Amino acid sequence: MINLFGGSTENLSIGLEKSHYTTGETVKGRLIISASKDSKARSFRFFAEGKEETKIRVNESYTDYDSSGNSSRNNRTVTHTESDTFFSQDLFHLLVAIVIL
Repeated sequence: MINLFGGSTENLSIGLEKSHYTTGETVKGRLIISASKDSKARSFRFFAEGKEETKIRVNESYTDYDSSGNSSRNNRTVTHTESDTFFSQDLFHLLVAIVIL
C-alpha cells in the first residue's frame, strides 16, 4: 500500500506477462490502482520507459612501483557502465478503467 494522492490509501499493482522481453516484443501486462473513498485524485498519467544498461567488467594487471623503485604486479577489476533510454511514451490512451462503487 502506498500514499499517492494526499491522505488516502492506494494499492498500486503492475503485473507483466513475462519478466524479460527481447527486442521487438510487445510488452503486455496490467496496471491496477485502487483507492479508498477519501482519495482526492481526479486523474493520473501513465508513462512507460524502455531503458537498457550494459556493464562490462575487465580484469586488468598493472605494475606498481614504490619509492625505492621496487615493483609489484597487481590486479584490479574495472567496471564500465553505459545506459540508455530508448523510448519514453505516455500510455494513458491505452488504459481501460473499471470503477466499482
